Amino acid sequence: ATVRLPSGSDSRAAEPFPMPPEAFSRPVPLQDVTSAVVYGLQREVVGVAIGEQDEARRGALREWLATLSALLPAEPNRQQMGRLEAMCAHERAISPERWEELLGEIEAPLLPTGGPAGGIAWAACRGASADARGYPCGLWLLFHTLLAQARTDAQGVAALRAIRSYVRFFFGCQGCARHFLAMSNLEADPLDGVRTASGARLWLWRAHNRLNARLNASAASEVLRLGLPKQQWRASLFSSLDTL
Repeated sequence: ATVRLPSGSDSRAAEPFPMPPEAFSRPVPLQDVTSAVVYGLQREVVGVAIGEQDEARRGALREWLATLSALLPAEPNRQQMGRLEAMCAHERAISPERWEELLGEIEAPLLPTGGPAGGIAWAACRGASADARGYPCGLWLLFHTLLAQARTDAQGVAALRAIRSYVRFFFGCQGCARHFLAMSNLEADPLDGVRTASGARLWLWRAHNRLNARLNASAASEVLRLGLPKQQWRASLFSSLDTL
């Protein structure tokens, strides 16, 4: 199974190490999208305790699961996320142990369509080392895919705000989360100013380009070691994404 993304310029010559061929092929393997979902649920959300009075985190989790159950590619995957969403709706507090129990109550595999054996394996997002690409790459691909699947303005706007809440409360890289939230509050391009599905898709691509530019301007040796520099994508390429 695959997710279709628009073709961009081939930047293989600029890469400091050989990238996996899937990173340049279109369509991109769906396994990177499903791996990002599974990684997030099993390794990120599980580390966040949600208390009875923690309405913000509980709401963020429900919004994220609702977004996955509505927009994740493949009906069997959406059904699985819908089951998890329904189970969490009855939980006032979710400890890490309780979250593991909830995941265990979902019939395996967690995402039956497009998911690799074991649940997590990177193809297009495979890096040269354990800390290169991988989950951050897959998470961006997941975010773009969810917004591409939105068929109404309400869906697109809600999904973009769910993405922001997921990053705020569950993304393990706190510095990365702060940068993303700062971008969402830029006076010239606020996330809360988005009103349409196409606007949500374009806002996320602008944010992604800003991140790439910041990474390219950071410590050169670290940037090269992690498989950068990153390219800037033209907004015209992403006004509409073709997804399965």
